[in-house]
Amino acid sequence: MPKTTYDVGCTFVSLEHLLVGTTVRQLRPRGDTFDSALLAFRQADYDTTIQRLAGNGDAKASLLRARALIRLGLFDLAVGEATSVQLESLSSSEAAEALTLLSLAQIALRTTNSVVDQLTAGRTYACSSGSIVAEAEVEFATAFHFYVGGSLECASRTLYSLLSLASNESPWRPISATTHSLEETRARGYDLLGHIAARENRFAEQANFIYLAFAELDKAETLDHYIESQMLSNLAIIAADRDVEGVYEYARDRVAIMNFPEACREQEFEIRRKIGLCASMRGDHIGALREFRRSSEIAPSRASKIKALIDRSSLAYELNELVFAREESDFALELTRQVDWSDVSSAEIFALLSMAENLAVRDSVEARKLLNLFGECKKKLNPFQSDATDLGFTGRERQADALISRSEGNVERAVRSNLDAIDVFKRVGYVGRAATVAVEIFELTGVDSYLEFAAAYAKKLPQSHLARRVDGHLGASVLTA
Repeated sequence: MPKTTYDVGCTFVSLEHLLVGTTVRQLRPRGDTFDSALLAFRQADYDTTIQRLAGNGDAKASLLRARALIRLGLFDLAVGEATSVQLESLSSSEAAEALTLLSLAQIALRTTNSVVDQLTAGRTYACSSGSIVAEAEVEFATAFHFYVGGSLECASRTLYSLLSLASNESPWRPISATTHSLEETRARGYDLLGHIAARENRFAEQANFIYLAFAELDKAETLDHYIESQMLSNLAIIAADRDVEGVYEYARDRVAIMNFPEACREQEFEIRRKIGLCASMRGDHIGALREFRRSSEIAPSRASKIKALIDRSSLAYELNELVFAREESDFALELTRQVDWSDVSSAEIFALLSMAENLAVRDSVEARKLLNLFGECKKKLNPFQSDATDLGFTGRERQADALISRSEGNVERAVRSNLDAIDVFKRVGYVGRAATVAVEIFELTGVDSYLEFAAAYAKKLPQSHLARRVDGHLGASVLTA
């Protein structure tokens, strides 16, 4: 793989040395304009953004570089960019922006000793500038600081303060900015309120907050595709894993009209996978296959491709297309042996869980190896995932262990792991997964209450594989039970 390099200000940095230090050298400025870099930023192409800003050492360029580096997760470099500007030489709104970006990067690094003082100073600069945009972003950063620290009530109160700023518009309070808009910050505010609701298992409220966020984005003169993709990804998770009416239809229709830029292919991949899973659960097998095909075509890596293949294999098994199911599974297994699992993203390692679950019945030995490998890779999980999401991943791991243990003939362990999994899934609102595990527990123990739980959920999705599986135990359709 060729090296990816960045021109940061007037310095040359190799990605291989970003986190361990590197030797820098002077480069000649390029001819790209700030506007062309801003266009790349809005297309979520942050590599190109930084390249186009090469050699541009003014404050505006440094602040846009800092934004791009934050989006790339290169928080140390973002801190360097945000601190490279001299506050006294900036306008009030630029000084507020610099302090806000510095604080966001430090929050991500969990080096927050000076964040409160920086945000207080940033708020002073923003208020003196008369810019609602600057003031709103300071409020968002403050709310995010509270959120990461677990102070959800303070975060919510700050976000509602942010959202009230729109009503304060007046001729002397400008509402435009070169790199971001008020609508985008308000959208991010609604999205963060949704994350707070999710931490408290209020998933219907989370969905409503995301709807409000999209309404804000739709009002913006220009669109930040990264923000749009991230919010749609959150909504797709609710559609696939939570029992919230209408979310799937909204997400499906939004995907149909959305033009994903090349740089958002990873988000598009996961979104289309989840839309496909929702379609499958509703008996729309053609729609499911269409989304699975599209996700397979745009899979950004081998690990992602494995997940796409397992989606197709699982649906084929449900439709009794056993030859096709086996072929997709075999291809996915072949790919697992070509991936360096020590060098994948936190999202990609879950391909190991999908592969292990798929193999559990026909090759429990290989499935157990993959599950053990997943356990070794868990340290790569994103530390900023919500508690609910982290528990959901724990539930999935226990569910996979139960499937493998059952195949191994270890019924006691299978029951124990399934009980752990269903407890987690109920706590975090993964109702569909909880229902699937409940059927497993019934089949292993014969306890009717678990089948009744699964049947209650299956009634909502009478065309699903779960409903057919429940029917097989009830002896009558769940529609009439």
